[in-house]
Amino acid sequence: MAWATTFCVWARYETHGDFDVFALDAAGVGDQVRDQSVLASFAIFEKIWSVLMDLTTFLLTFFVSQSWTYWQNFIGVSRGIQGRFNSIQMLLTSHAARDGKTGTYTPEAEAFLRDMAQRLKLFHTLHWASQSRRFYPLLTNKGWDRMVVRGLLSDEERQRLHELKLSPTQKHVGVLQSMVVRSQKAMGDKKVTCTQAYFEEKVLEEFCTLRGTSGTIADLVAGRMPLAYVHFVELLVDSFLVLAPIAKYSELGIYSVLLIGVLTFFYHGLLVLAKVFLDPLDNEQYKEGVVYLDLAVLLRESNGGIEKYIDAAETI
Repeated sequence: MAWATTFCVWARYETHGDFDVFALDAAGVGDQVRDQSVLASFAIFEKIWSVLMDLTTFLLTFFVSQSWTYWQNFIGVSRGIQGRFNSIQMLLTSHAARDGKTGTYTPEAEAFLRDMAQRLKLFHTLHWASQSRRFYPLLTNKGWDRMVVRGLLSDEERQRLHELKLSPTQKHVGVLQSMVVRSQKAMGDKKVTCTQAYFEEKVLEEFCTLRGTSGTIADLVAGRMPLAYVHFVELLVDSFLVLAPIAKYSELGIYSVLLIGVLTFFYHGLLVLAKVFLDPLDNEQYKEGVVYLDLAVLLRESNGGIEKYIDAAETI
């Protein structure tokens, strides 16, 4: 708006020789025009601006729509990971070995289920730490120390993960592999009873789906939208807003500043909103995270869901 005000003051002086910017007649900028050629040049900008308005409105609307679709897909995949945890726990708890008299878990089966719950929580935490800047400190030595203190893993498990020939952002893959191996071993040891042959296949299918769904997050983060397209839309919006006071001065005079304020609020606001939608993890720390996926809440919900299936099927 500072640019629009400065331009209107300059234009008033060039066309009328004074600074009475609030003087308007039916034609727009007043009746004592000193230089008509200046107003004629403004008319050219108005035609250009009118074309830009249609193009900018269409592309910005499309940009916001695509960004919102990306946001929805990202949230859907994030919830899909949580859903796979619930499916795995439901299958394992419903087929866990039980005492024939009380119907409760055998000590060995319950120990296995608790161990699986812990590993699912660890996998989820390490997975998001590999994608989110907010949680990346968990992959540092202090972060690992804190996870040990919180009971997500033991010192021995930490050492084994560090010995794996994996990058710090891929440690969750080792946790996933350990869950698959332990599940198969539990079935062999009858901690989990699988009377039907397809049960083991179903459990393995859920683990494979979990791997694919969690891997999709990295793909979404890396391939959200070409940077050139974002820059093009931003350049288009900025050009549209910069030309607005020139194009509308002949009709509105100094009051075109108010128009610029309204246009900036909506057009630039929609552009900012679209870019926020493209950063659901707030990795860019854009606009101080006005809208983002709160991973702390997601992890708490997921952890609660993992435990509830153990408690829900404790006595059958």
